[in-house]
Amino acid sequence: MNFNNDLKAKTPARMKGARYMVNWRARVMTQDRKISEGHIYELLQSGVSILYSRALPINSPVNIEFYVNYKNEQVRIRAKTRVNYCMVRSNNDGAEIELKFTEIAQQERHTLNNVLQIFVNAKEFSLKK
Repeated sequence: MNFNNDLKAKTPARMKGARYMVNWRARVMTQDRKISEGHIYELLQSGVSILYSRALPINSPVNIEFYVNYKNEQVRIRAKTRVNYCMVRSNNDGAEIELKFTEIAQQERHTLNNVLQIFVNAKEFSLKK
């Protein structure tokens, strides 16, 4: 039995693709219907990474609402997501959570894609590929 291989098999895969550093506030509604604040620090094509006050179970549903600046306006984005990855921070200051989009309105998806394209065109700092 190889402990490292067993651990890798049980660890969920991180979302792939370019990650763009952002600094957005978010409202997060968890499965227990509690609404609280979160902080989005990465934007991906398939979801967002947030700092949150507590760990959430993998695959649990989460609704998220945040605003993006697009065409000099604050545009609201609301999405249904699932927890893809969760890591408790070592200083017990909450958790880093990846949320994968599962449902998002077509117009809001369009706006988000345009924001991502602006980041790409501006050669914004991509954290990872």
